[in-house]
Amino acid sequence: MDVRDGDNTLETDSDAKTEEKVFGKRFYNLDSDIQVWSDFLQTGFHPRSIHLLQDYHHNHPDQPFNIFGVGQQVCSDKRQWDIIEDNIRYFAEECDFLQGFQILLDNYNAFGGVAASVLSYLSDEFASKSRLSFAVTPASPCDQTATERSARILNTALSLHHCGGDSSLFVPLSLASALWKSVGPPIHMPHLEYNASSDYHTSAILAASLDTMTMPFRKETHPEKMVDVTSLLSSYGRKVSALNTSFPLPLKLGSSIADCLLGFGETDPWMSLTPHVKCSSLPLFNSCVVRGVPAAMTKCDPHPGSLPGLLSSCSSVADVLGLYLRETYPGSYNTACVMRDGLKVTTPFPHIFSSHINQQGYLTDTLRSPVTGVETVAAMTSLQSSVDVCNYITSLETCVSRFNIAKHQHFLEAGLEVDEFAEVIQGLQQLAHCYPTNN
Repeated sequence: MDVRDGDNTLETDSDAKTEEKVFGKRFYNLDSDIQVWSDFLQTGFHPRSIHLLQDYHHNHPDQPFNIFGVGQQVCSDKRQWDIIEDNIRYFAEECDFLQGFQILLDNYNAFGGVAASVLSYLSDEFASKSRLSFAVTPASPCDQTATERSARILNTALSLHHCGGDSSLFVPLSLASALWKSVGPPIHMPHLEYNASSDYHTSAILAASLDTMTMPFRKETHPEKMVDVTSLLSSYGRKVSALNTSFPLPLKLGSSIADCLLGFGETDPWMSLTPHVKCSSLPLFNSCVVRGVPAAMTKCDPHPGSLPGLLSSCSSVADVLGLYLRETYPGSYNTACVMRDGLKVTTPFPHIFSSHINQQGYLTDTLRSPVTGVETVAAMTSLQSSVDVCNYITSLETCVSRFNIAKHQHFLEAGLEVDEFAEVIQGLQQLAHCYPTNN
């Protein structure tokens, strides 16, 4: 038995089991307890999978880790780099079949410089392996001054130039709709009620989308090859792609996947997690993943002679998804993958779902009990190369081009030269030119 905080009521195990039968498993609201990611971490790490930078501390006011070149300097220390290199080789040699590397990086601070050094090494030593990089920026950047805002923008540009150059594919991520000098509002997700200033909330949304997007690489049978996806989307030098998500996928109780997709009408069935990308143009390449849709939810009511009619004739979720993509995005190169298992969102996943999402993750008209959490949801992602991705690159290049780098002494002290900065701007311009100006 246990005693609940804040009252004198004694709760027995029998009471708890009865409550669980009526309301479902109890959820725990950890919003006030979470400060850093390790507070809710359940994964057990290998001792060699973590490398601590002993000379720097998280959010230290007197020694901030917020300049791209500082991260590069850390990796130039032979003692530090030998440890990093040994650990990379250790895990690479443990793999039975090494497809490639997934790199998650903060691209707005000095960790961009660390990632650039690691990617440069991977590009040289594992040239035949894919390097799929996800560059993350908070939805609410903590810019207290104009100098800090400028540093964030410069770090982002340097990360895109260096990390993007050594990546097979580079995917910027943030729940902010726009970045740079004016940070846009957080994206609206219809069935989520999240706090954009909480890294606990926003990281959960990004992690759920990344887990879904990368599932084809991790299938037990006939997994997709990372190199096939990264090579396809990065064709013609278009190394920057956008990730879109429908989380949770709004499957109505008693309906079908076809009804769900048709319910989006003329709008895209997902929201962009890449800032400045609106999904207003047909994608050039589109890698779509759907998870957690039962086979029993395949059929919809027939409507002869229309897209709903065509979808009603499909015999599997994969057939429905494939036909929907072909009809909705004609002229795009579409790939579709359907995974059976939904996404588990029990504790420590934050309690951010609308009350119209029931315990099993379905959209209903009946409000979920306030003491009941959501246990699993369906989700859909789309990794795209499109004309709209160019907006991210050109808006960043336009902003950075206005900077007088001579006034940003911290970057010069960390090793950035004026000529190198000019090369960065030129590199962004050349990258933007890889994308067609029309469909």
